[in-house]
Amino acid sequence: LGAILPVGSALRVARPAPQAVDRRAFAAALTTLIPGVANAALARDAPPPPGILENRDRGLNEKALIANDFYFVTGRKPPRVLDVQNLPRDDPKWNAWGECASGSDGSNACTYIPLKQRYDAYSKHGLTVRAASEDLADLGQALRKKDLNTASFLLDSGEKGKAPSSLRQASRKALLLADGLLISANSGSLGREVLVARYYINEFHYATERIADMLSADDVDWAAAAELWRLGADSYNSFFVCVNK
Repeated sequence: LGAILPVGSALRVARPAPQAVDRRAFAAALTTLIPGVANAALARDAPPPPGILENRDRGLNEKALIANDFYFVTGRKPPRVLDVQNLPRDDPKWNAWGECASGSDGSNACTYIPLKQRYDAYSKHGLTVRAASEDLADLGQALRKKDLNTASFLLDSGEKGKAPSSLRQASRKALLLADGLLISANSGSLGREVLVARYYINEFHYATERIADMLSADDVDWAAAAELWRLGADSYNSFFVCVNK
């Protein structure tokens, strides 16, 4: 997998208004959605050294949202920011927007993802995943301004009889979306793409859950929360790269 890409402008995705959805238009809209990368200016006065969060000890992945990801299967971590152009080309890989390629062992494993399966995944999980992109950008701004009320609202877990915020729902919705877009019923095993997507969802989940815990402290460590937000934004963007590829 490729090297870490430089950090750019804040991600911003418009949330679609509720309306009747045309099947093909909705699928096309989500598959072309690739949010921008995280905002380097956030808490840039004294950022922690790079690489600490993504290189933390994960143990056996027992604390991850879903243990069976790329790290669990291979023991290797993808780059913090996924660069598709630098992916190795000698592995069998194919999805609905990809190509069928021969592996280094002479195999030729083609996986077909039916249109209905993709559409069902979009219609069930796509809106929440998209909404979370905008809320993630707003969370970054709230952390920069040290706005505790807004940040807490964006990470509301819904424990008081309310539905959780889109950011708190996004991890599980993104997992289901990735499964619907990248796993074929005809395949007997999980492909590399879905395992990598799961890895980035785990990273995003780790970041948002840690930030939510920090916001409940009497003295919020805003700089640490900002660095976690960067990790979450990089990971969410890399997840989009996986499912849009």
